[in-house]
Order: sequence, then structure tokens, then C-alpha cells
Amino acid sequence: MPNKVLETVVFGFGWLAKCFSIIGVTLILGTFTVAMIGIYGPPLEGKYFPVMTEMDITELERHGDQVEFLVAGRKVRQCTLKSIGALSQIDGKWELSIVTFGTPTGKLNRSGRPLGQQSLGLWFTKPTGTKVKFVSSYKCHEWWDTVTELGEIELRS
Repeated sequence: MPNKVLETVVFGFGWLAKCFSIIGVTLILGTFTVAMIGIYGPPLEGKYFPVMTEMDITELERHGDQVEFLVAGRKVRQCTLKSIGALSQIDGKWELSIVTFGTPTGKLNRSGRPLGQQSLGLWFTKPTGTKVKFVSSYKCHEWWDTVTELGEIELRS
């Protein structure tokens, strides 16, 4: 008789332990999955589902250390623009440059553009290297900001 009681108690705790281990493994795997989506989701989305495609970036002229670019492209996703940046390549490394825009205020229009071909206007930056790469950040959904590489251009001397 004592063995039956002991067997029942051990089996009961064994079942409970199995439930807790299943719950624990599920929580760990769930957390890992969410973390991996958060780490790999943004670069994969930016590469395979960009907001802008068919970019055409033309260096127009220099104004001292500032370079003027004419930018055009096709908007293929309806997302809200958050920011645009320029990276200058120096000795194989990319450094951030500030971008200003050819508007009366010099500020970015975040009101949104329709899908389709767009003339994005004049952009100005002070590159410190031989190449410039433009990148943009958009809000397409609630999970993360979508970063799209707009294009890279070799600067004239």
C-alpha cells in the first residue's frame, strides 16, 4: 500500500514536471524565434521587399564641399518615410553624412507619396570619400523600421 501512494505522488509530480518542461521549452523557443525575426527581419525585408526601386542618382554639381544630387526612382510599397541618410566611403569604410533637401526649408517632406515613378528632387550632402550611398528608413508596419538602400554613386573628381 505505501508503494501505491508513493507511486501516485511520483507520477503526479512527473506529469507536472513534464508540463512545466514543455511550457519552458515553448517559451524559450518562442523568445528565440521572436529575437531571430527581430534580428534578421529588417535586413531581409529591406533587401527583398524594398520601398523604392529603379533608383537613378545623378551628381549634378559641387558647391564647395557640398555635392548636389538629382534623385528619382519608383515607389513600390505604401510606407511612411522617416529619414534619409548618406554614407561616404573612405578607405573601404562607410561614414555617415548629413543630407539636406532642395526645398525652401531644406527639410524632408514626410507627407507621403503615391506609388509609382517619383522625382525625389535635389539632395545635398558633404561627402568625405569617393563614393556616396543613400539609405532611407520607412515605417511600413509596427514590427520594425524598414531600411532601403537607395543607391550608390561614384563621385566625380
